[in-house]
Amino acid sequence: MRKVSLPVTSTTAAIHCLVCNRPVADPLWILGAAVCDRCEELLVATGADDPGYDRFVERFRHFWHGLAAAAGSSEARQ
Repeated sequence: MRKVSLPVTSTTAAIHCLVCNRPVADPLWILGAAVCDRCEELLVATGADDPGYDRFVERFRHFWHGLAAAAGSSEARQ
């Protein structure tokens, strides 16, 4: 009987940046959300009056609403 070698594939899903949605290997974790190095640097350097600020606000607001909804649904089950 001949042995067949199959390629090993990862069963874990890739982690994606909350802001840019690119795969990230070593993210900054914020309440369970991953942020890539590039977006972390941009976030730190971006002021409230900068053009890219609204994108950060929108992405984190969407994330925060998801957390709040999940917390509300888990409280309803208790």
